[in-house]
Amino acid sequence: MKIPFRTRILLRWIKKRRGFHNKKPPALAFRRNGEGLSRILIIFPENENAGRTANFFLKTLINNKTVDIVVMGKEPFIYADKMMEKVIVKRYSEQDFNWFGGLRKAAQERLFDQQFDAILDLNPQFNLQSALLTVYSQIALRVSFKSEHSYNFYNIEIDHKPESFLELGYNYFQKLLGL
Repeated sequence: MKIPFRTRILLRWIKKRRGFHNKKPPALAFRRNGEGLSRILIIFPENENAGRTANFFLKTLINNKTVDIVVMGKEPFIYADKMMEKVIVKRYSEQDFNWFGGLRKAAQERLFDQQFDAILDLNPQFNLQSALLTVYSQIALRVSFKSEHSYNFYNIEIDHKPESFLELGYNYFQKLLGL
C-alpha cells in the first residue's frame, strides 16, 4: 500500500513532535490468565472475511473474565451483534479524519476516553486508518500483523503469511497476551 503524500507529511510531523513510540513506556506484565492486562482495545478488520474470523477470536476473549474489552470498528460495523453486549463498541468513520489523514480532536476524545493497556489491530493487511488510530491512541503496547509499513506504527508485529490460516495469527495474539 502506498501512503499518500499528504499523510506522509502528517506522519513526519507526528514523528518529530511526539514520536511514534513512547520515550519511556510504562512497565507491563504478561502473566498467566491475562492478570497483567486489565483493558484491551481491539480494532476490527474492514474486510468481511477477516471480520468473520476476528468475530470468533473475540468470542474466545470474551470468556476471559479478567480483561475488559473495547472493540472499535469502521462504520458500518456489521459485527456489532448480540455478542457485543458484553463489550463496549466504538465506531469511527471517514468524517473522523482530516484532509491529511489525521484523527480530528473530537474523535480522539470520543474514541480514547479511557485508559488501555494494549491495542490489537486485527487487520491482516496494512490499513492506514487503523494504524493512525494506534498512533493517536498513545497506548504503550501496540500489536498487529507484520506488513510493509507496520514497523512505523506497532511495537509488536506478528508474522503472518497470506497463504496460512488467519486463525493461526489470531492464536498468536492470544498467546502473546496470555489470555
